[in-house]
Amino acid sequence: MEVVDTVGCGDSFAAAVVMGFSRGWAPEVTLALACAVGAATATGRGAGRNVASTDKVGGSVVSTVRQERTGP
Repeated sequence: MEVVDTVGCGDSFAAAVVMGFSRGWAPEVTLALACAVGAATATGRGAGRNVASTDKVGGSVVSTVRQERTGP
């Protein structure tokens, strides 16, 4: 994943944590989603409308799971 701009990554991460917590998700699931949302946000430029799409987040989660299984 190529980082373009980190503006908004922390806010996106925090929003995903709040969403997972409020829905009663397991901490591991919540943090996996939050990391994926924060990482996907870094692929766009600027804040505001640069909200990570479902496709970007999903791709990030799949990539992370593959790395965990196969190693770096």
